[in-house]
Parts: sequence; C-alpha cells; structure tokens
Amino acid sequence: MKLLSFLLAPALALAGSYSGTVVSLDGTPVAGAVIKVGTDSVTTTANGTWSLARAASIASRSGKTISVTSNLTLENGRPRLSFGGMDITGRTAHKPATGQIPSNLAAARSQAASDTLRVYWKGKRLTVLPVPADTGNVTFKIDTAWKDDAGIPWNPYISYGSLLDARDGQTYRTVTIGSQTWMAENLIYSGAHGDIGICYADNPMNCSTLGRLYSSAEALGSYTDSKSASGSDGTQQGLCPDGWHFPDSLEWSILITISGGHYEAGHSLKSSTGWLPSQEYQVDVNGSDSLGFRALPSGRRDSVEFISFGTMGVWWSRSPTEGGTAQITYVNNLFHHTYQEDSIPSGTAVSLRCLKD
Repeated sequence: MKLLSFLLAPALALAGSYSGTVVSLDGTPVAGAVIKVGTDSVTTTANGTWSLARAASIASRSGKTISVTSNLTLENGRPRLSFGGMDITGRTAHKPATGQIPSNLAAARSQAASDTLRVYWKGKRLTVLPVPADTGNVTFKIDTAWKDDAGIPWNPYISYGSLLDARDGQTYRTVTIGSQTWMAENLIYSGAHGDIGICYADNPMNCSTLGRLYSSAEALGSYTDSKSASGSDGTQQGLCPDGWHFPDSLEWSILITISGGHYEAGHSLKSSTGWLPSQEYQVDVNGSDSLGFRALPSGRRDSVEFISFGTMGVWWSRSPTEGGTAQITYVNNLFHHTYQEDSIPSGTAVSLRCLKD
C-alpha cells in the first residue's frame, strides 16, 4: 500500500489543485481580484475565495499568508527574496563569481518564468510566485487603497507599460493598441510654475483622478512649457513629455478604427464604470475598456462654465498638417459612438492624452 501511494503521489501532484483567499490589509474579503497561473485565471468571489485546478503544479505554500503592499512583500511576516523581479527558491549562502548565477538560482528563475502564479488588483500586478508543487489555503493580504483608481478599475488582463514624466516626477500607465502606444491616463502636468491647466470645478481631487483640463494654447504649444515646433515626422510635442506628442486627428482615427469604428469604438475605449446614465436613454452607458484605454468622463469647460462631468470624455487632437489647428475627439454617455470636431469655441478646456513618438 505504501509503495502504491508513493507511485501515485507524482500523478496527484500534477493534478495541480490550489486555492486561497484574498483580503485587504485589515482582513476584509476582497472580491474581484484576479489570480492567474499560466493561461488559466480566476476572479475572487464575494467572500474573497478562489480556486483553480490545472495539469501543472504550484509552490507548496499551504496555510501561509502573503502580505503585499506597494513597497514590500511579506510571507508569514518575513520579507520575500527575489531575483530579477521573480521570487525564487533554493538560494545558496555561497556568493557567486562576478556575473555568474548559481545553478540552483538559474533553475529557480527559469522555473518561475515558465510557471508562475500572479495576483492582480484593479489592473496592478501585485506579486509573482514560483509554482513548483501543490498548495492550498493561502491568504493574500493586499493593499487596496490605491491612489489612482477612485473606484474605477483598470483592466486586469492588460499588460500596461509606464511613462515617467521627468518634469514633475508623475508616472502614468501606458497601453499599446495596434501599432500605437498611448497614455492610459489623462495628462496632469501643471507646468513649472503650477499655472497650466485647471481641475474640473476647480477641485484638486478631480485633477488627481481625471487629469487636468487645458486650453488649446496650453495643450498645442503656444504657451510656456509647451513645444510648438513640429518634428521631422510632422508630429508636434505640445505639452506632452519628451518622447511623446500631441496626437492629430488621423492618429485618433487609427485608434478608433482598431477599436471598432466610430459607431462602436466608444464601448471599447470607455472605462467600465464611472459614466452617469442618460436621462433620455436608460441603457448601460459604461464601456468594456477591453483595450485598456480607460477613457474617463472627465467633462470640459466651455467659455463660461464646467459641463458634462460624468457624461463626456473629451481630448485634444489637431489637424494633420504642420502647425495644425486644434480639434477635439470625444465620447459621451448617449451612445458608444466617437466624434471628432474642428470648430472649437474660444475658452474651451479639455483633457489631453499623449501618443508615443
């Protein structure tokens, strides 16, 4: 019987059943966290639980607690070691020769890269664990108090990049859609003297969530801190960070085409929550955010007042000619259409998304 059990053990291990719970740092169950292993994924239930089974194995961490904050990861109260961004097992006390990785570390890193467990919360990848054997009943304690979500989730299935704006140290998520790489957030840069752009309703909290609203002069380049000269490829930097530029209407059209065309693109581009329903059409006005663009209903300011908060997202574009005039691209809460206009009233202030050169 013992021999039979021994022979069966490897087969049982390969069954790869594993489970756990995700809670916030104060112990409250977290629904909607995404757990991925290889190509398999599962979302935590209302009580924070999750389980998966696949034909591969996972690290033996049964009954342990993994605490993940923005700065530190602890396993049962102890900091976890990592190499090249991956958690590893089998570290040796012997120091390797310069430029060399001990064979057990190299093997662990290879194993982690080929079969890993990843935990996501609102689009942020919180942790990566190697998965060499079965496990169960693991508790992940995560910091859910992110400063940039404001209750509007990020798409957990998108692999976001990042952009560091050297002018003010602000970091933005970026997303590649087709051949284009866009900022996945509205620009928030306020200039060297803090006098560029405005917050919707003059509320700083709206700036932190929705970005700033800019006049065409501020955004397009005829203002201090903006760059109005066109590059050799015809792009114009405007108020965008170095290496990024003010998108023209043709570049917006490429994005709209990839996203389903003018009649459907709004659904793909709009954030999955945050849009207010229309009084005229009682339908679901939120988008799927399937491409990770996360278009927010940040509203606009016309010549005299703020309007359309929660019902319209509006971004600057320009005509595709050198020194092109300001235009806008927008989506609203009535339909999933996208719109482009080139007759912009004086005093208009809207959001700005930058496109990578």
